Amino acid sequence: MTTPCYVRLGDATERAGLSRRTLVRYAERGRFPRLYRLGAGAKAVRADELEAWLADPEGWVADPEGWTASKKTDKEAC
Repeated sequence: MTTPCYVRLGDATERAGLSRRTLVRYAERGRFPRLYRLGAGAKAVRADELEAWLADPEGWVADPEGWTASKKTDKEAC
């Protein structure tokens, strides 16, 4: 079993060229990958999901399996 890699929200905002609030709003609306809490005030997104979103932000769709799909650990670690 592998552990997925995470990108902190601050780094994701730089890579996406969008504000923190915009990415949070997109995530709430299902237009950006799920955000995970790392601790008090720290949020992150899975690296593989961020890469998929960055490759095609307009065409990206949330995993049809829902939130549980993001919790799988069978994907390759970075």
